[in-house]
Amino acid sequence: MHNAAAAAFMLDLLRQLPDITIRLGELGAATYGAVSFASRTITISNCVTPNEFRSTLVHELVHLARGPAYVGDEDLEERLASTATALLLVPPEQLLAAADPASVAERFCVDYEVASLALKLAALHHREVA
Repeated sequence: MHNAAAAAFMLDLLRQLPDITIRLGELGAATYGAVSFASRTITISNCVTPNEFRSTLVHELVHLARGPAYVGDEDLEERLASTATALLLVPPEQLLAAADPASVAERFCVDYEVASLALKLAALHHREVA
């Protein structure tokens, strides 16, 4: 998905999710973001960097769009949201296999975790295309 398609997807996603509240707040030490499905509220840690904010916001929007995980599927849901976030923010076709996560994070304004996952997804994408 290239940048224009990703932007269009995100706009469509936001249109499907009316009445969302996004706020900053204090979360656990290793928690960047959280969703309340009942109140349709995304809380992002007030301690994140701008790149972490961007990555976390998209990740939590994906959770809202997908809905709550079934009991027992929370880890799977987290991996699916992380994968969708990486694909939306870092298109695999724009990455070189030799890129490193730090340079990808800087180039696409995402956090290191999203950049690392995007590189793994890009490697799979490049194998499929070849």
